[in-house]
Amino acid sequence: MFSSLCFRFSIDPQSDPEALFRISSETGLITTAMELDREREHWHNITVIATQRDNPSQVSRVLVAIETLDLNDNAPELDRQYTTALCDSSNAGQVVQVLRAIDRDEGGNDSTVYFSIPPESGVALNFSVRDSGG
Repeated sequence: MFSSLCFRFSIDPQSDPEALFRISSETGLITTAMELDREREHWHNITVIATQRDNPSQVSRVLVAIETLDLNDNAPELDRQYTTALCDSSNAGQVVQVLRAIDRDEGGNDSTVYFSIPPESGVALNFSVRDSGG
């Protein structure tokens, strides 16, 4: 078994042009240099270079694939802009509009989204939200 003190580690800058990652030249420990965003980039492929300290002509390169896991960082949003017309003679309890929401987080559309009308809103006296089960 070789000690990591025999090697010097680096990241090929062409494989990480945005310099998103750092590597300890002594230990080979890879860390992030800035916050990653899964919605922007799911996978990062960098090339790590290991050079033998006492013989710099001995070089090895390896591809390291780094998966960015998703964080629940996107709020749900309506799937489109809604405009609705309603007659002034409508009965109480009549369905006015069915809304749908999307969540841009991975697996977010499998989550339940709850709609509500803020109680302090003036329309809260005239309208209610009914869960349609999906």
